[in-house]
Amino acid sequence: MNDLVSIILPTYNRARLLGRAIRSALAQSYREIQLIVVDDASTDDTEEVVAGFRDSRILYLRNPGNLRASGARNVGIARAEGRYVTFLDSDDEYHPDKVIEQYSKIRNTTLGAVTCGRDDCYGDGRMSTWLPRIDKNALHHLLARDNVGAGAPFLMVPRTVLRDYGILFDEKMSAMEDHDLLIRICQRFEFAYVRRPLVRVNHHPGEHLYSNERSIESHLEQNRKYAELYERDTKARIKNAINLAEKYFYLNKPAEAVRTIEQQIPGGSLLGRLWALHFRTFGSPDNGLSRVNLKLLRKCTYIT
Repeated sequence: MNDLVSIILPTYNRARLLGRAIRSALAQSYREIQLIVVDDASTDDTEEVVAGFRDSRILYLRNPGNLRASGARNVGIARAEGRYVTFLDSDDEYHPDKVIEQYSKIRNTTLGAVTCGRDDCYGDGRMSTWLPRIDKNALHHLLARDNVGAGAPFLMVPRTVLRDYGILFDEKMSAMEDHDLLIRICQRFEFAYVRRPLVRVNHHPGEHLYSNERSIESHLEQNRKYAELYERDTKARIKNAINLAEKYFYLNKPAEAVRTIEQQIPGGSLLGRLWALHFRTFGSPDNGLSRVNLKLLRKCTYIT
């Protein structure tokens, strides 16, 4: 008998988009699924949308108050019956073989998580594909802010990793909670990839609650949480500091960006000095030359 896989789908006031996400989960070629829709105290027609799907594999939960994404996912984890757990955002879609591809990769292993590639789809018709490129040392690359596919919809995790080890989403974090979850998983377990796009990320106006301000707040919290790890990994610390500085730059705070590099990379590094020079020279990310140079600097800094 195949193992049950629980798909956790948190949602808040996205009734107009939710049906598409649910259909993509129910259309999986791997049929042994439990779909847990966690309604995070929506005030729209979310409950009616879910009720319209007459499928015994759906479990609908409604939070009495808004817990935000991390809290809603943790509610779903607590009710998950599957041997493996995966996640879906209410504005995204799974490719039909998402679950079977990841299940085939993770079953009969001691892996702590499996990620995958994605298709990014934009309202103007543009589409791009990202595939994982990192083969080993995932913890280092997570600390270094390299793109490893840490987003919750790309992950599949054994339920025992989440529940038995208490590795849940940090509800105090206002952003990057999925990245934070994976850092804690990769401190104990190995991490692997399915090198295919298995999730369609639909970009649209107002799609996320993400902002550079909230990202900076969470970034600083992670720096505190993982200070000992950064002390042991100089290369990751340098790239992490550059990433934080870049967020300040995108808030049009070049002085804070330079100060971040000077404070967090004592003695400097060639890479750090190049970024600081860019922040001093351009002062803003909004002109053409700045955008071109930022693209080059990012290519030299991160694995994306």
